[in-house]
Amino acid sequence: MFDELENKRKLQDLLTEEEFEPYRQGLSKKFKKPAGEITTDEIVQERNRWMNDYMSKGEMPTFVDAYLYNIARRQGKWLGGIEDLSDQVGLMEDMVDKSDLDYLLLDNKKRVNKTGKSVLESMIDTYTREDLDGINEITNQGGADYKDRLLIRRNIKMARRIDSLVNIRTMFLAIGAAHLPGDSGVIDLLTRRGFKVEPVISNKKIDASRYTFKEVHLPWQEVSDANNLYKISMPGNPASVRLQSLIDMKFHLDLFTMSTYATMAVVYPQQNFNKDSVAIQMASYMFKGRKLKTGRRISVGNATGQEFIEKVSNQNLRVQILMDERVVYVAMMTGGKSEQLGGVDANKFFSSFSIPENRVIPEKAASFLFSDTVMGISLQAPSKIEYNKQYSRTENGWNISGFAGVDLNKGVYTMIFSQEVLPGHFIESDSLIEAELYAKMGTQYKVIDSQGIWIDGKRMLQVTGMSLLQKGLYSRTVAGVNGNRNILLMMIGDSSNVYGDAGRNLFGSLKFIKQPGARWKNYAESKNNFSTWAPAGFRLTGHEQNNLQWLAYDTMTSTSFTVLPDTLGAYDWANSDSSFWRFQINSQLADGQLITEKEVENAGSKGREILMRKSGGGNIVYRVRILLNGDKVYKLFVTGTSDFVYQPDINKFFEGFKFGSVASGRQYHLESKAAVLIRDLDAADSTTRAKSYNKLGAAPLLKSDLPLLHNALFRNYRYPFGKDTGMSVNYEIAEKVVALNDAATIAFFNTKYQDLQNQEHKVLVLKSLAEMKSKESYTAMIVLMKQSSLSKDPGYQFVRPLKDTLLLTAAFYPELRKFIRDTIFGAAVSEVALSLIDSNIISRDEIMKDEADFIFIADFLNPPKRFFDNDADYRLYDVAALLGRFNTEKSNERLKALLPTKDKYLAKDVIELLLKNEQAVNVAYIDKLAADAEMRVPLYDMLKSIGKDGLFPVKFLNQAAFAESQAFTTGMDDYSPTSIKFVEKRKETIDGKSLTFYLYKLGFGDNEEFYLAMAGGYDSPKSLEPTVTLTNVYWTETFDHKKIKVQFKAMLKTEEEL
Repeated sequence: MFDELENKRKLQDLLTEEEFEPYRQGLSKKFKKPAGEITTDEIVQERNRWMNDYMSKGEMPTFVDAYLYNIARRQGKWLGGIEDLSDQVGLMEDMVDKSDLDYLLLDNKKRVNKTGKSVLESMIDTYTREDLDGINEITNQGGADYKDRLLIRRNIKMARRIDSLVNIRTMFLAIGAAHLPGDSGVIDLLTRRGFKVEPVISNKKIDASRYTFKEVHLPWQEVSDANNLYKISMPGNPASVRLQSLIDMKFHLDLFTMSTYATMAVVYPQQNFNKDSVAIQMASYMFKGRKLKTGRRISVGNATGQEFIEKVSNQNLRVQILMDERVVYVAMMTGGKSEQLGGVDANKFFSSFSIPENRVIPEKAASFLFSDTVMGISLQAPSKIEYNKQYSRTENGWNISGFAGVDLNKGVYTMIFSQEVLPGHFIESDSLIEAELYAKMGTQYKVIDSQGIWIDGKRMLQVTGMSLLQKGLYSRTVAGVNGNRNILLMMIGDSSNVYGDAGRNLFGSLKFIKQPGARWKNYAESKNNFSTWAPAGFRLTGHEQNNLQWLAYDTMTSTSFTVLPDTLGAYDWANSDSSFWRFQINSQLADGQLITEKEVENAGSKGREILMRKSGGGNIVYRVRILLNGDKVYKLFVTGTSDFVYQPDINKFFEGFKFGSVASGRQYHLESKAAVLIRDLDAADSTTRAKSYNKLGAAPLLKSDLPLLHNALFRNYRYPFGKDTGMSVNYEIAEKVVALNDAATIAFFNTKYQDLQNQEHKVLVLKSLAEMKSKESYTAMIVLMKQSSLSKDPGYQFVRPLKDTLLLTAAFYPELRKFIRDTIFGAAVSEVALSLIDSNIISRDEIMKDEADFIFIADFLNPPKRFFDNDADYRLYDVAALLGRFNTEKSNERLKALLPTKDKYLAKDVIELLLKNEQAVNVAYIDKLAADAEMRVPLYDMLKSIGKDGLFPVKFLNQAAFAESQAFTTGMDDYSPTSIKFVEKRKETIDGKSLTFYLYKLGFGDNEEFYLAMAGGYDSPKSLEPTVTLTNVYWTETFDHKKIKVQFKAMLKTEEEL
C-alpha cells in the first residue's frame, strides 16, 4: 500500500538514457542499490551531507533565520510564515541535474566536504560584509532557470504576501538575503508595489552570546488531526501537510534546534492485519529501505506497536508506530544530534500522545459522484475524489493527472489516473500499455484475475491482485484507452471491499460521458501550403528538413492530427502508378498489418488511404492518407481505436484536405532517374556518392537500363563513405544486373572478360554468371574458366551461388571436375564436391574417382613453407573434410600427415575426421590440444559428440581446467587473449544457491594489458558445466588485485541484470 502512496521522483526519469548511463555504475556503488532506484531526494540529501556534519559538530548550531525565529518565539511574539511549507517541499529535488552527479562522484570525499564547506564560508563572508551585490552574483552563477525556480517565483509570492500582511499590522519580516537583491528581488518587487524600502544600517554589532531579552513561558500546544483520531502536544503550532493529498500530517519544525515533530493517522485498508509486519514495513520505508529488527514494544490505550531509533542521511530519527483494529498512528521526531531524541522535549512529545476512548470516524455519504468531462468519465466513488498534485507529472510523452480519495470508515483507497498523450506523441499499442500495467503490478501484487471487459463499447482491462508483502491486502484496476488518453481506475482494500459492494459499486458505476467538442473548423497552414478541417491551428515542429511535420492538437481527446510533408528525392521514381503507391504503402506498413486500402482523391490530388495496425498494437489502429502533388508527397495520419478514427470530424480532416496550389500534370514520380543515379556513384562529393549508393539497392531499374549498368560495372569506384577505391559499388551494380537476368548480360560478359585487367573484375564476372543460375550462364562461366586468365582465388563469393543451386551445379559437374588440379579453381571445386556428396546428389564413389587430384590440391594448399603457420589456408578445411568423407587408406594417410599442423582448429577437425573413420590418432596430438586453454572445452565437446570422450586426457578432465578454458574463450569474444593466470576461487549466493566462481588474470596484446575474468558458477565440485553461466570479463577497468572483490561484484551484477 505504501508504494502506491509514494511518488518520489526517480533520478533515471529526470535524465535521458544517454545522459544517465555514464553515472549508472558510480551511483549504484555510492548508494549501494541499483542506480534505477535512486531518487532525486537521495541525491539532494547526499549532496548536503557535509552541511549536516557541519551543524552536528557544533560548527554552525542553526541558521540565522532559526536564530531570529527562536528569539521572537521565546519573547511570546506572534509568528507567521511569508511562505507555506509546500512552497519549499520538493524544491531542491526538482532542481537536480548532472552537475550534482559530477559533484557526488568526485573520487576524494574530503574534497567534496571541503568544496561544500568553502562555498558556505564564502557565502557567510559575503553576508557579514552586507554585500547584496555579492550575494546576487553568487545566485546568478546557477543559471537563469536555477534562479527562476529557486528564487524569482518565490520572490513574487513573497512580495504579494508582504503587501497583504503589513496592511494588517506592523511586522518584522525575516527573509533570506538571496531573495533581496536584483531586478526580480523582493526589494525591487516591493518598490514596484509602491513601498518605500530603505536600508537600516546599525552603528554597532552585538555578539549573539551577549544579547539578552525578557523571556516568557511558552506553553506547548495540544494538536489533533482533522478526524480527531488522536491528540498530542507539540512545542509550537504545526502545519498541516497533505501527504499524497490523502493523509493529514501535522508537522512542526523547531528552527532553533533544527528538530522536527510530525504525527499522522492512516486508516489501514484491511482488518485483522499483522501489526508487527506493518510496523516493520512502515519503519523500513521511513529508514530508506534499511532492514530492521523488531523495535521496542509500546502501547497507548488499546493500540500497540513498536518504537525505532535509527540514523538516516545524517538525521537521527525516532519513530513510534501504533495500531488498533483499523488505524495506524505514527509519531516521529528528527534531530541533528542523537541526544535530542532522548531529551526532555522528545520525551514530552511522545508521552503526550493519546487516543480518544470514544473515537468515532465520522460517517459520510455512501458514495460520491466523480465526473470529469475532459477525461470523459463519471463514476460513484466510496469517498470524495480530489486532484492529487503529487501523483501528477509529465514524463515520456505523457501528461499524467492523478486523483485520489480514502474512505476512512472502510479503509478503501481509490485512485484515478489520466495519461494524456502530449502533442506529437501517439498511443501505438494498448497491448503495450497493458503489459506495462502487468509489469508494474507484478512488483507488488500476485495477479489472481485478469480479464477484458466492455464499458460503453470500449474494451478495458480489469486486473485483480493480492499483495506480495501484506497478506489480505488486494487491489483491483480497470484501465483502457479513450481517444488518445489512457484511463486507469484503482481500488486498494481488503477482500470484503474489493470483491464486495464497495468494489462492485465503484467499477460498476464507471461510464464514459460526452467530452466537450474542440473548436473544429477549416484551418489553413500559415504559408497556405494546405488547408483542412481540424480541431486547432497547425504548428510546424521538427528541426531538420527531413523531420518536419505540422500538428493540430485536440486537447479534449489528447490527439495529434499530423501532416508530414516529403519531397521525392533526386533518385526516387517508380515504373508505374501501382508500383509507386505500393512502395508508399509498404513504407508505412513496416512491421504493421494492412487492414484496408482504398484509392482517394482530394481536390484533384490523387492518393491512397490505408488503415493499419502495428505489430502488437492490440486495438489501436493508424488511419493514414497519402497524397501526391507534383514532387511532393503528403501523409496525413491519426491513431486511436477503429471507432474513434472514423468519427465525423476526423473524416472531414482527411476528406477536406487540399493543397494551396495543385502541381501541373507532369508525372515526376514516373520519370526515371537511373542515369543520374549511376552518374553520382562516382561523384567527387562523398555525401552525393553515399546517397546514390544507398538508393541503388531499391532502384526500380529495367532491362532497358542494362546498357547503362554494363557501362558502369567495371569502373574503378571510390568507397561511398571514404576516399579509397574498392569493389563495394561494383558488387552493388552487379546485383542489379544479375536480378535483371538477361541474355544480353551473358553476351556482354563473354565479350568483355578477356579485356579486363583487374582480377577482381574477372571474379565479379564469374560470380555474376553463377548467380544468374541458368544453363546459359553456367555454360558461359565454364567457357571463361577454361580461358585460364584468372590469377587469384575466386573465393567464397564464387562458390556460394554454386552451392545454392546444387541440382544445376551437378549437371555441370563433369565440366567442373576438370578444374580439380587447377591451382586457382581446385579448392572451389573441392568445396562444391563436398556439398554434392553431403546432399546425396552425386555419390561418393563418383566423386572419389578424382581422389588423387583432391590429394594434389590438399598438398598444394599446405606446402612445407606454410605447414607450420598458426593459420592454415582456409580452403584446406573443406578439402580435408572431403578427404575424410572418402575414408580410404590414401585419404586417411593424407589426413594423418596434417596432424602436426600448428593451426589448432584444423588439427581438431582432422582428429575428428580420423576418429570418425575409426583411425588411430596419436594421443600426443589430443593431449596438446587439451593443454591449450582455447581448445580444451571445444575438444572435449567434439569428442563427446562422437562418443570418444574416453580419449580426453584425465589431467584436464576437471572443473578448474574447464573453468580456465571457458574464461579464456569468453575473452576471445572481444579480443584475443595472450595469457591467463589463476587468481582465486570465490563463493557467492545467487538466487538462493551457493555457487563457486573461478577468477583469472587475463592478458591482452604484446605489452599485455590485464583484466579480471570469471568463470562459473558451479553448485557442485564435480560439474564441468556451470549451473548458472555468468562467465565474463570485467572490461570497465584494468585488473587491480586490491579491487578484486569490487570488480567481481560488479561483474556479477552486470551478468544478473542481463
